[in-house]
Amino acid sequence: MNSHVKSGNETVEEFFKGLHRLQGVDKHIADIVLDLHCKGALTHRRLANALLELREEGDNEEDKNA
Repeated sequence: MNSHVKSGNETVEEFFKGLHRLQGVDKHIADIVLDLHCKGALTHRRLANALLELREEGDNEEDKNA
């Protein structure tokens, strides 16, 4: 019996790469999280700033369409 036990890093990488496949996860948010993770820059502050920018972009688009 030769079963492979995933390392913690393998499990984390699999999670982040599978974000887009999770039901109910916004594509833009998944892109942001995955990008920050891949850059080694996934911190609370950077994630909060990126999500704020995404929200502001959405608000700007709504203003243009109003």
